This record gives sequence, C-alpha cells and structure tokens, in this order.
Amino acid sequence: MICCITLCYKIGPKEVTASKTVKKAMMAEVKGRRSVGRQRIRWRDVTRSDMNKLHVQDDAMDRNRWKRINRAADTAIQLDYGRMEKKKKKKKWHHQL
Repeated sequence: MICCITLCYKIGPKEVTASKTVKKAMMAEVKGRRSVGRQRIRWRDVTRSDMNKLHVQDDAMDRNRWKRINRAADTAIQLDYGRMEKKKKKKKWHHQL
C-alpha cells in the first residue's frame, strides 16, 4: 500500500488511478494456499517493513515533523501536477494547428 502511495506522489493521483497496472495490482486476488507453518502477512507488518526501507520511523513518531513533511510533499505534488497539466494543455493546442 505504501508503494502505491509513493507511486501516487511520484506520478500524480490521476495517473495512478487511471493506470491499468496499478488497478490490476490493487484488485488482484491471490489464489492457492500458504505453506504449512507460514504466518499470514498482515497489513501492519507490510507497512512497518516499508517504513523501515524508507527510513521514516523516527519522522512518523514525531507528529509535528510528520505533518510538516506531508504538507511539503502535498505542495510539491500539487506543483508538479500543475506543471504536467500545463504541458498537456500546450500539447493539445499544438495539435489543433
């Protein structure tokens, strides 16, 4: 799930929701059975491992710092998304000529 959120931050929310690959991954059903004795992988465990990989545990524990980081990320996403929209509009205009 964190990977999907990270992907959303990198390429913009509309592109992620429109992506067939992401939709397939989110809607996929795993068939078959777990190995005998293997523990069930829980959402919490996956989230913790993603946070370990991204080295954000300490930041997430400090509520004020986490809010600042997310606000900065939201602003950056909005700016990037706005730039992408402007490029798309320019391309459409050139095609109309």
